[in-house]
Parts: sequence; structure tokens; C-alpha cells
Amino acid sequence: LGQLYRFCKKLNKLIEEKPNHTICYYSSADYAKRANATFLICAWQILFLDRTPEEALRGFRNTDDGSNVLSSSHSSFRNGSSAPLVSNSLTTCPLKPFHD
Repeated sequence: LGQLYRFCKKLNKLIEEKPNHTICYYSSADYAKRANATFLICAWQILFLDRTPEEALRGFRNTDDGSNVLSSSHSSFRNGSSAPLVSNSLTTCPLKPFHD
């Protein structure tokens, strides 16, 4: 939660400072880092844009050819602990608590 808080604070500050700019958020080619980056941006959308988990993930699920980006390019989401995986793919499961 601490990393999510820092991410949201930085992103909101950047949006406030540069309201007419396009912000490009990108991650590493490393699948674990991609999964965590996807979680952060989707959780931010749920918290600050009032989107549902399904709406937040929509851009990561569909590609131009209709394939599922999450299953092909994202590994399992891991929280910051050494606990077992939250899920075997980044689905709405770890995002639901932020919407409910």
C-alpha cells in the first residue's frame, strides 16, 4: 500500500503541475515489473477516476488483434512481501478491494 500511495501522490502532483501535457507511463520489459506497473496504474484509475476494476484493466486486455495482453506479457502480480502469489495472472482480483 505504501508504494501505491507514493505512486498516486507522484502521479497526481505531475498531473496538477502539467495539466495540458500527455503523461506516458512505461515499465521494464521484465514481466514481473510490468505486472506491478499495471497494478499501480489500474489502482490509481479506480481510486481517482472512479473506474471499476474491469474498466481500469480494459486497455491491458485488448490489443488490435484481439489477443489478451495480460496472459501473454504479464506475469503474476506479487505484493511487496515474500507471501505466495496473489493470483496467477493480473486479473481484477487484487484490484477489487480498491473499488468496493
